[in-house]
Order: sequence, then structure tokens, then C-alpha cells
Amino acid sequence: MKMCPECSLELPDGIPQCPDCEIPMIDPDELFDDAEPFPMGQRYVLLRTFPTRLNATILKEALQNEGIPSILQSEDVGVMLGNYGTAPLFPVRVLVPATRRSMASRIAEHISDAR
Repeated sequence: MKMCPECSLELPDGIPQCPDCEIPMIDPDELFDDAEPFPMGQRYVLLRTFPTRLNATILKEALQNEGIPSILQSEDVGVMLGNYGTAPLFPVRVLVPATRRSMASRIAEHISDAR
């Protein structure tokens, strides 16, 4: 999948530019590698992508318990429709400060292993 860096529209590979913004599509990992600062002036990077908001929320809470801030990034329609179940609707990305990514990765692995 490719993503528009302007409006975050996701489209299959092979579509060179966003039909709405008319700018080149990029790989989502590129967006996070060059991410602008988020809250508190920190640079946030992609930690994990989950098929549902439920799994992402579990990780967010575990990170919060360890003092690591995180941001859940997804299409708003998932929240409006109440997608907290296990049926995939839109992927949810978990972003963490770049400086805390190593510790956050260990927490994410621990949660995965515990299941």
C-alpha cells in the first residue's frame, strides 16, 4: 500500500499520485522516518501496525504504564463506528517518540509473547 503524505489516503501500489492532492504517493514508512514533531516537540516513529483498534489500545495502555507516550493513528471512521472488536476495519498505527522506540519495542514484544 502507498499513502498520500498530505491527506493520508491509502491506495494500492502502482498508483503514482494522490487523486485528490495530486502529489506523489509514498510508502507509509517513509512518512514516519521523516516525521515532523508531534506533541511535546518530540519526533514520533512507527512502532507497530494493528488490524484493529483493540490491539493498539492494549499496547498504548501498556506503554502508558511504563511512562512512554504514544499516539494511535487511524482513519476516524473506525472510532465513529465503534470498531473495538476483532474484525478488521482500518489498520491502526502506534507511534512512539523516537528516543523511546527501543524500550517500546521490548514492551510490544512482551505483550505479543504473553498472548
